Amino acid sequence: MTRPVRPRQRWNDTERRFGPLTVARDLGGTRYFALVLNSGDEDHPGCTLRLSLFGRTLILDCPPILRPYREKVTARSWDAATIARMGRDWYYAEDPRQVGLTISEGGFVSVDYGRQSGDSRTEQQWGWFMPWAQWRVVRRRWFGITGACISEVREDRVRYERVLAHKSLCPRVRFTFFDYDGEAIEASTYLEELVWHLGTGWWRWLGWCWPAQSKRYLEITFSGEVGRQKGSWKGGTMGHCMEAKPGELHADAFARYAATHDLTILTTTPDRPLSLTP
Repeated sequence: MTRPVRPRQRWNDTERRFGPLTVARDLGGTRYFALVLNSGDEDHPGCTLRLSLFGRTLILDCPPILRPYREKVTARSWDAATIARMGRDWYYAEDPRQVGLTISEGGFVSVDYGRQSGDSRTEQQWGWFMPWAQWRVVRRRWFGITGACISEVREDRVRYERVLAHKSLCPRVRFTFFDYDGEAIEASTYLEELVWHLGTGWWRWLGWCWPAQSKRYLEITFSGEVGRQKGSWKGGTMGHCMEAKPGELHADAFARYAATHDLTILTTTPDRPLSLTP
């Protein structure tokens, strides 16, 4: 009996095949570089060479230049009947091998040099964050009900307990809403901004030469589970952090969240502003 040929594993839904060449668009807007030779495995056989660059991926089917890793394993869980039927008490465990280089958009370098088992004890892979491409948080700011900055701390000069204290005292806006199933729940929100400088370790000086980055977030805490998975084994969400648009305050940001999660806002109640000591 001829053994059925299993197809090579697909890359994503945008791929198009042209003979031995597959062309695909990378999803999610991620940009990275990769040049990787993969052996394939028992489920998805076939050696391939992959090049990812500028948001596009090319995959070329190759001869078996690189073969999968195979290890003979004693089948300790097999019973006597299974061993008698198979005529052996062992099997082959197979993992793909991979050789190549990947550099992610966030400055992470991954070098593959053999077995890809998914187990850190046996996987042959090395990774490193490029310090000149990493961003570090240097400042946190908190904002009042009207959007004015009421508190600010330097990340490298304060213990995290102090950060938690600022968060706990930050003025909040409370919303009551109906979840998708009609359950009434309360949400409490506050605004926080993070500022990043480029460079870590010996490369911290880049923060003086490169413009800082900042993002403002609306932190949301719910009084009960929210979402279509509540009551299940996974459970609904009890909190969420969403990026706020420039100049956007509590009400507008939470309205965007509600619109995309089937929530119906009932009331909006701002807390009384508090005075914080930086």
